[in-house]
This record gives sequence, C-alpha cells and structure tokens, in this order.
Amino acid sequence: PAMDDTHRGDVFRCATTESLSAYKVNEQIAAYNNGYPIAEAGHATSGFWTFRVAYRSERNTVSAARAEGDMAAYLLIPDHPLAGAPLVVFAHGSVGIAATCAPSLLDLSAPQVDQDYPPALYRLAGAGYTVIAPDFAGFSYDQPPGYFIAEDEAHAILDAPRAAAN
Repeated sequence: PAMDDTHRGDVFRCATTESLSAYKVNEQIAAYNNGYPIAEAGHATSGFWTFRVAYRSERNTVSAARAEGDMAAYLLIPDHPLAGAPLVVFAHGSVGIAATCAPSLLDLSAPQVDQDYPPALYRLAGAGYTVIAPDFAGFSYDQPPGYFIAEDEAHAILDAPRAAAN
C-alpha cells in the first residue's frame, strides 16, 4: 500500500540467520576480550536467534521532501527471554559510511575482531533481552545514505520497535 504514517515499521522481508547457544555467545565475548577465559569474560545465560528484517520507514532527503525509505536491521531473539524486559533498540556507533559496512550484513556467529558493536549485542541478547539493531538510514536497497542527517537517522531508529513488534 501507499506509504503513510500507519505503515511505518511494516516488515516486508524477514530471514532467519544465525543461531548461537549460550556457550557460543560466551565464546564470542571471550574472543573480543582478547582471549580471556570464558568464565571471566562472558556470563551469557541465553543463546539467541538472529533475523534480518527489512521494514518501511520515512526518509528526510536533503531537499526536505518526505519519502518512503526501506531500512534493514538485525533482530535478536533470546532463547530464554527475561520476563517483562523491554525491547532494546541498539543504535550502533559509526562502523563505516558505505552500504557495504551495514551491520545487518555481518554474521554474528563468525569471528569478528574489527567491529566495535557485536560484543554489546552478545551481552544484551545473552542476558535475555530482545534487541533490534537497525542500520543507518540509506545503507540498504541502493538508497542515498542519511549518515549525519539526524532526522533521517531518527526515523530508522524510531521505526525499529514497530518493525520488531511486527
């Protein structure tokens, strides 16, 4: 349907990707902690599934025209969710400003030593929180990037909880 505010966060694609056991989550945390033993580095009590989701959002372009934008995100669902825990929306730090740097393209089950945000995802989901981590606006689907355009970035972040609920 035509884009309007009622369709922000509508998911149009969802794919199951990695599944990590609590042991594997702790192993990944230990790897990021320069090889500290798992007992000292990680205390994950839950494994998690990851999904790559694509959802509809609003883009603010340089010309100030409102337009639809398609966003991508990681959704991490713990095996043992914390009862009553809120959804965590993880707005990652700057890991690159090109579409090839989009965090949703990473494989969280593979060794990653040059990225700064996966350890936070491991710890949050490993503790039982459901987490959605959207890419920067425009890092998907051949759209112009919205890097450093605060309002553009805000739409991707604000529509992420709607996508997680959908």
